[in-house]
Amino acid sequence: MIKAGIIGSTGYAGGELVRILTGHKDVEIKWFGSRSYIDKKYADVYQNMFQIVDAKCLDDNMEELAEQSEGVRRIAVCRMDVDNLGHAFISGFEQENEKDPVKRMHYVTLSRTSAFSRQMSLFFKCYINGILEGLQVSIVYAGGDDVFLVGAWNDVLEAAQRIQSNFTAFSCGALTLSAGIGIFDDHYPIRLSAEETAALEEAAKHLPGKNAVALFTPERKAVRDAKGSLLVQPEQGHIYAWDVFRTKVLTEKVGCLQSFFGKDNAEHGNAMLYNLLALLREAENDRINLARYAYLLARLSPKKNAPDYKLYEQFSHSMMDWALDAVQRHQLITAIYIYVYQNRKGGDTDGRME
Repeated sequence: MIKAGIIGSTGYAGGELVRILTGHKDVEIKWFGSRSYIDKKYADVYQNMFQIVDAKCLDDNMEELAEQSEGVRRIAVCRMDVDNLGHAFISGFEQENEKDPVKRMHYVTLSRTSAFSRQMSLFFKCYINGILEGLQVSIVYAGGDDVFLVGAWNDVLEAAQRIQSNFTAFSCGALTLSAGIGIFDDHYPIRLSAEETAALEEAAKHLPGKNAVALFTPERKAVRDAKGSLLVQPEQGHIYAWDVFRTKVLTEKVGCLQSFFGKDNAEHGNAMLYNLLALLREAENDRINLARYAYLLARLSPKKNAPDYKLYEQFSHSMMDWALDAVQRHQLITAIYIYVYQNRKGGDTDGRME
């Protein structure tokens, strides 16, 4: 059974989509989005549906989902797509090592291609519902080879990882997925969120080997005026192969920040991390004030006889080593973004992470 959410369900196209999907035996509409009829029964808007739909319309600005987020109140949009699927359908059964044309094409049959297509649909239309169980995530669309998710930002991040790891196991490592994950204010138009996340998904697919995830914002190039003055700072995109994202960004660097600051000191940690982040961003443009960076780290030091001094030493050494290495530094910037989102209270980020 496919669980679906419909954005703009009370509009003309949305209403027609509801009519079609309510008659589909394999679809359950879990979420009826509408800005004009919030909390009003869908059947009161379309009275011809009074015996079919008993649900209320929910706000299209995703405020309810954002309220379920950990830390900062944000939603995330995730778009995922199977890499090189067309090539897999065309050449997936071809025995490339065989020189004899008959043997080379022996397994390229209509029945195998059809079975391949059915298995793809099985994963994205059926298995995906169990994979996402327990998460505050709505499946807007899950088709033959791609997925569109909306939900609480931290749950969408988890959902994308679950889908990727389960799909890798499902295909025995033969197929990969790339994804774009954008994080937005709950009042940001969903149409624009979808477009920006599509750009992130495309950026992930440009990483050599694909099988990647792109987060937050696409790469931003420097913008200068006629005199050459810098108007917009360049920013490298947050694009990683899935295994790098898991091991280097989440486990290693976010884990390090969580271990040092913990939950009790998270707000103080966020304030300090904003200052460190500004210096790390400067380093992305080939300049870093190492003295200032070391000074900020030193301010976090407890007394040498304190029980947590050894933890501080490990933390400060790691933070310095990562800052001096371009690849690790960029991973650290991404990790700081995620940590601050996890631990910032309320709906604001002070604009510093946008």
